[in-house]
Amino acid sequence: MEERTQTIVKVQLPLAGNEENPQALVYNQDRTVEGFLPMSVTLLKNFKPGEAKAYFHATYAHVDGVLKLDLLARTKERAW
Repeated sequence: MEERTQTIVKVQLPLAGNEENPQALVYNQDRTVEGFLPMSVTLLKNFKPGEAKAYFHATYAHVDGVLKLDLLARTKERAW
C-alpha cells in the first residue's frame, strides 16, 4: 500500500499553444512535488473564466518513480 502525503499545490493552465493534448503544470511550494495533469473538463470546472492558476489541497505518493497526485479542495491564493 502506498503512503500518501498531503500538501498544497499550484495548478497552472497552459496560456497558449497548439498541443494535441495540453497539460497543466502542478507543483508545491518547495518543488518536491512537480508534474503535469492532463487537461480535462473536471479540472477546468475548478477555474473561473480567464483564470490561469489555482491552489489546491492535494495528496500524493511517488510510486516506482511516478508521481500519483489527487487534487482535493481548492484553497486560497498563495504568494508563491
